[in-house]
Amino acid sequence: PDNIGLWDSLIITAPLYTHYFSVCLFLTQKLNKMSRKTHYLPVAGWADEKLKRTEKVYDVVFAGHVTKKRIEYFKELFPFDFHLWGYPQWKQTALAAHYQGQLTFDEVTEVYRKSKIVLNVATGNEDDPISIANLRNFEATGVGTFVLSSHNKATVQLFKPNKEMVFFETKEEMLKKLRYYLSHERIREGIAHAGWQKTKKVHTYTSRMKELFLTVEKS
Repeated sequence: PDNIGLWDSLIITAPLYTHYFSVCLFLTQKLNKMSRKTHYLPVAGWADEKLKRTEKVYDVVFAGHVTKKRIEYFKELFPFDFHLWGYPQWKQTALAAHYQGQLTFDEVTEVYRKSKIVLNVATGNEDDPISIANLRNFEATGVGTFVLSSHNKATVQLFKPNKEMVFFETKEEMLKKLRYYLSHERIREGIAHAGWQKTKKVHTYTSRMKELFLTVEKS
């Protein structure tokens, strides 16, 4: 479970299981405070065994669904070479000119491979903290691409800030860091490489399954 909107059903179903796992750090902590023993297990991704040399044809990209926060942030990107994929609802927003269509999973990873920066603006319920490391973090680092992500506690615990991933907390900081890392290729690609190594080592689905079974064995 990763949606606070399902809270009423979560507090009922969690005690029914011997082992209950959540991809949300906030929900895990909240359930445990109510004695619903829950284990935190973040999502993961697939990582290239060896990095493929791919020409970077996009400066800044995003693939995902429409939210109010994303519209507000992405409207600041008109001066950039910004490409946007996702659900058709993007065509009904001020970002329509940037919209490129929908992608399959394989197409998403190929777009990320060809991009200098994958932008990740995480969103959630307004009254609750964003504490999920979403798939985008692992999909992009898994193919060796630099990720610039909105700051949240869960993701910062998984990737070292400014070493394996870079974070921002405001629109102004996002724009400043986009300009900096687009103009400093060596530094950007060094961070991207470190992010790939981290995902390949500890953030794959194989790693998560090993962690899950180890948790069960220890309980």
